[in-house]
Amino acid sequence: MPNRSASVAGASQGGVAFSERMAGWFALGERDPSAGAAAGEAARTTLALEARVAIPDVRRFAADPEHAGDLGGAVTFAPLGVSMPVSSGYVRLFVASSDPELKRMVYRVTFAGPGGEHCFDGEKLVRRHSMLHGWADTTTLYGRLYAGPDATGTPVGAGVLRLTPASFARQLVSFRTLEARTLADGARALGGFFTFFAGELIDSYLWRTRSR
Repeated sequence: MPNRSASVAGASQGGVAFSERMAGWFALGERDPSAGAAAGEAARTTLALEARVAIPDVRRFAADPEHAGDLGGAVTFAPLGVSMPVSSGYVRLFVASSDPELKRMVYRVTFAGPGGEHCFDGEKLVRRHSMLHGWADTTTLYGRLYAGPDATGTPVGAGVLRLTPASFARQLVSFRTLEARTLADGARALGGFFTFFAGELIDSYLWRTRSR
């Protein structure tokens, strides 16, 4: 298959930014996201990540194997606080893993509130299988919560966040350009990002399926 990163990277100038809201059942005292989601549902406790993603340079983003962007926003989790601002964070989209059948979409933020400083570390698992699984894979975030500024701290909670269809619609209309010198550059940046994203979906679901 052609090298999508190289072709996309050479076609865009400037960057893009967008918002993404994910929320779901979450509980303290759990380390496994599925167990945390079940415990959170029983206790009626949810965690919401109001994410603001910024990719300053789509060209570099597409060419970089880590496909990394900046992640800001706020976290709401009743046991710790409401609308706690993110102090630092990053997102990595469609990152290769040691398993050739799996790519990961990583979301990591550090935030602080009345409950102290914590790190939320989540991932979406994009596996090689039918396109019918595409929506669930790209909208389900398995998360863990750690005490302290990073994921080396003590695990204190876990759960599963989801992007709903309504939130996805709001995400689409939130897209804007960053540091584009002209309208044409902005259009290329947006086009480059969506081409990258669509190419990764094709590689994960259609191309991989046909190649088996």
